[in-house]
Amino acid sequence: MVKFMAASVDYFAQMGFPREYSIDLTALEKRYIALCQSLHPDRYGDCSSSFASASEEKASLVNQAYNVLIDPVERAEHLLHLFSGPAPSESRTVSADALEFQLEWRERLAELGGRGDLGYINSQLVIADAEIVKLISRLEGLFPKNGLEPDPDWRRDCREILNIARFIKTIRASLFTMIDRIDFQGA
Repeated sequence: MVKFMAASVDYFAQMGFPREYSIDLTALEKRYIALCQSLHPDRYGDCSSSFASASEEKASLVNQAYNVLIDPVERAEHLLHLFSGPAPSESRTVSADALEFQLEWRERLAELGGRGDLGYINSQLVIADAEIVKLISRLEGLFPKNGLEPDPDWRRDCREILNIARFIKTIRASLFTMIDRIDFQGA
């Protein structure tokens, strides 16, 4: 049986979902909309300011929970935290394959820097997105299901995948910056 460490906030519980990586996104969206409607400030216009303030805080927490759970990488980060996994700062070791992957992307970015080829940059975005999809697929098999503890090294493996996913998100941001620069120069 999996033992949970107390976390500051459990977004799964906040939204009424079990602590599992696989989540029904349609049900999540429906739950989010229902909670937002029930917490909307217009519903509490005649109430005391402390009640309205509490409603605003709860609505803010619902927004945070939704934003984390809807994003597969953020959801995995949160779930790893709830399962007492290592934080990004606690696990900086990288496998040789992951290191090679990062070096290849850094070389691509360096090459793209002076190129200014919008089509090629967009093709790299597609490749980065495909890499994120592959990583998400790997994450799905790592997390505990039905309260059963998976492979003993799952937390370490999950952290490495998440570190790579964060790296790719940084690459994506750099690619979008290049696109903005090209668009600005062309305007």
